Amino acid sequence: MKNAKLIVYLLLPILIAAGCQKQASNPVLSTDKELLEFSIEDTLNRPYIPETIRGTIDGNEIKISVPEITDATKLIASFKFKGEGVYIGSTKQESGKTVNDFSAPLTYTVIAEDQSRKDYRVNISLVPELKSTVPHIYIETDGGAAIDSKDTYVKGNIRIEGNGLYDDYEGRLSIKGRGNTTWYYPKKPYRIKLDKKAPLLGLSEEKDWILLANYLDETLMCNAIAFKAARLLDMPFTNHIIPVDVTLNGTYIGNYMFTEQKEVEDNRINVGKDGTLLELDTNFDEAYKFYSKNYKLPVMIQYPELDKLPVDEANAKLAEITNDFNSLEDLLASNTFPNNDLLNYFDADAFADYMVVYLLTDNEELNHPKSTYIYKTGNGKYSMGPVWDFDWGFGYQSTYSHFTKADSPLFWSTGYKGYAFFSRLMLSPQLKSLIKTRWNEFKATKFSKLIHYINEYAGIIKDSFARDYAVWKNGSGDLNAELQLIISWLNNRASYIDNYVSGF
Repeated sequence: MKNAKLIVYLLLPILIAAGCQKQASNPVLSTDKELLEFSIEDTLNRPYIPETIRGTIDGNEIKISVPEITDATKLIASFKFKGEGVYIGSTKQESGKTVNDFSAPLTYTVIAEDQSRKDYRVNISLVPELKSTVPHIYIETDGGAAIDSKDTYVKGNIRIEGNGLYDDYEGRLSIKGRGNTTWYYPKKPYRIKLDKKAPLLGLSEEKDWILLANYLDETLMCNAIAFKAARLLDMPFTNHIIPVDVTLNGTYIGNYMFTEQKEVEDNRINVGKDGTLLELDTNFDEAYKFYSKNYKLPVMIQYPELDKLPVDEANAKLAEITNDFNSLEDLLASNTFPNNDLLNYFDADAFADYMVVYLLTDNEELNHPKSTYIYKTGNGKYSMGPVWDFDWGFGYQSTYSHFTKADSPLFWSTGYKGYAFFSRLMLSPQLKSLIKTRWNEFKATKFSKLIHYINEYAGIIKDSFARDYAVWKNGSGDLNAELQLIISWLNNRASYIDNYVSGF
């Protein structure tokens, strides 16, 4: 028995060592297998690409857009991944080193330590050559950070190539999303804040700017047409529209409209330090706001900036603005209207011009209301404007379908607060007479200038339009056909308005 115990004691270390060796020979292997980033860097691929192109990884697909001029047969991809290695077929891929022919479909396979696999298919789309027909804005966020919020700015750099049309520019910026419904479409609108004021693209120097995406607009011209009509009417504070190409973090994201931020400044909406700028919008998402007394309009205070005042002072100012606006509404709602002194407090000329633009463009958002602005300067009258947001105008019926019906009435539903307010104003014989006069003047002296502008604008964006369509595939993709549709629709709309105002 003693001898047996001795043998066990002698063998025990050997058995333990053998067990450890067996355990060490069967380690737990990782199942991680994922591509984290994918790009084609310009410094590694010259002269085949003009700039770094960053891919978007969506599930098992890598989406990447390259200019048509790219020689895709000899490209080097850079990537980050989790796993043991990355392969195309049996060939191991080295980030920033391995050359591949991307002119045909490729599948990248990430293999984990446990030899499990995950495939990623590379989907390359060709973007028409970037010709210098419009300015090009390049934005690089710090670290390639995503712009995924309307509330939080992301820091970065901006570079503008004026392409001989405007001065070039380079500087630092902050950028975030903007818009209400438009923010939730694939092509995003953005708000830019420069670190230092600058006169970008020939406009008066400021820090704050907007990039309108026009995702719903298959023509990429609706807002430009409306703003030009307002400028032809000499409406105060009308934004300028400049078409641009935009590249964000190495990826071309389409044709945008570059324009001023809607803000009270000396060279923007100049209502003065004691003026007021209000937005009527059912989104009702500003900090300081009220529903009007008689028509329950959703009124938001854009200026003064009450959130920058002490709370007590801000609330007192809010009450003052609310009471003043309600006094205007009292006159409109009174059974003495239109035979009272409403027009001593409401600018008839501004309203007539405003209605010409909205009738011509059939911007029915007045009914809700949405994106509807009204301002006053100190002791001045309330004036409609500036005009804004025409994506849903021009006979818009469904996704990517404008210019479908030219004889739609501007006001159409008694169930909407904006309808109640504006249709009440349209009971004034004086206002209707002024609208009729303004329209007839516009038709006789300005309408042909608007059509000329539209033809000119289409020519300017021709190449940019094609590039945008290659990315987003909205509408027909045929700019000439869209142009003829626009002009035909506007001519028919003008005939409709002729008939409409003849009854005033």
